[in-house]
Order: sequence, then structure tokens, then C-alpha cells
Amino acid sequence: MQAQMDDGSFAYTFDAEAGTINPDDIVDLFAPADLHSVTTVERQRKALFAFLGIADRYPQEP
Repeated sequence: MQAQMDDGSFAYTFDAEAGTINPDDIVDLFAPADLHSVTTVERQRKALFAFLGIADRYPQEP
């Protein structure tokens, strides 16, 4: 509910291993992030396709 009330600027964290969201851990999507806690869009893309178990028909990196 919190994420909907803030015009989409907040999100719940997601545990990829458990496949669950944590409604008690809300992050500000536009807040500054520590350089060591971010990744590239390509790595996010690969992780999403792997999580969903589908093939990426248009991979960006070899």
C-alpha cells in the first residue's frame, strides 16, 4: 500500500532466493545509493531473465 501512495517513488525489497517481497523494508527509488550496492542494467536484465526462467532473445553482451 505504501508504494502505491507515494506515486511509485518507493518500493519493497525482494528476496530472489525465497521469491518473496519484504513489505517491512521499503526503499526510496530516487535516494542516493552506495556504489557497491548497484549494478549495470545488463546484469539486471540477465538476472531477471534467469529468475523468470526464460531465454533472452536479444542479449546485449557476449
